[in-house]
Amino acid sequence: MSSPNRADSSAAVARFDDWAALARYQDHPQHQTQGRQLLAALINPDTDLLVFDLDTGDDRAKP
Repeated sequence: MSSPNRADSSAAVARFDDWAALARYQDHPQHQTQGRQLLAALINPDTDLLVFDLDTGDDRAKP
């Protein structure tokens, strides 16, 4: 079995502006269904990526 060719891969990104936005998504009663729909939208769900991006601002720069 060969490893996936990164050039043939794609990514879907679900962006959240803050922790409250992420919590609203997770608290939504249909969030698992929404996640499955995002995965289904990928070109190849076996090799493509679904990324959840949370804007943390400058949190990473703080000690």
